[in-house]
Amino acid sequence: MSADTLTAFDAWLEERDLLATAKVSAARVDGFGVCLTANKALQSGEAVLAVPRRLHLTAKLAEGTELGEALAKLEITDESVVLAMVLLEQMALGEASEWARYIELLPSTDELALPLLWPDAERAELLEGSHLLGCVDALLADLRQQWAVIETRLVQPNPERFPASVYRFEGLLWATAIVLSRALPFADSLALIPFLDLANHNSGSTNACSIRVSGDGTDGGAAQSEEWELEDLSGESAAVPHPLTVPHPLTPPTTPYRARSLHLLPPPDSQGT
Repeated sequence: MSADTLTAFDAWLEERDLLATAKVSAARVDGFGVCLTANKALQSGEAVLAVPRRLHLTAKLAEGTELGEALAKLEITDESVVLAMVLLEQMALGEASEWARYIELLPSTDELALPLLWPDAERAELLEGSHLLGCVDALLADLRQQWAVIETRLVQPNPERFPASVYRFEGLLWATAIVLSRALPFADSLALIPFLDLANHNSGSTNACSIRVSGDGTDGGAAQSEEWELEDLSGESAAVPHPLTVPHPLTPPTTPYRARSLHLLPPPDSQGT
């Protein structure tokens, strides 16, 4: 990824008023890749960024569209696959896509370095003896089965609408890997949230973060946004410049939609366990 790509993404954020109130910015940092970095020392409980729902790339965007109706007829209901197909649809749009600058910033297959994308022989060798090998193989088998249906009944009969240069199994694998590694099960749909998803994860991170709904509460309204609040568990504000890392795991909400929030939990040793 070139510096121009990151500059273009910053301009995209600025045009949509995401940088004016953000306490973080996107930057390339050695050892972290493209990530969120603090613009200033962050205080405990301070909201560091907000992304309006209209900028979220979600599985629900397929509802009522030609793509969504086609997938429904094919009984493709796996939300991760639906979102992956939505991502491919935006890729196919190129510069006409609202998310063109965001998609350019997404890591390539080589940059992702996930077992799902490894060659079969390499995956078998590196994961030998691990339960992960069976998990990844099962996921791949499921994706191949779903893709066989999509390819024969949707892509091949409609090459102008679904160009094979984008809609191919390798493309679905990449898009699924993006979804599985970056998407959040927020509100009423699985979502890729530009800017927020640049946060790196580190099991030893001292920062605990939460995501909450703010705005006018109108479901899907442009005024509604997701605010990401940062709490520094160390009791000290972050140094500047500071690559912002947050710990795993990411836990799904258990409360109704209006009160829904996602919490990035502190590492076990900070909980006294």
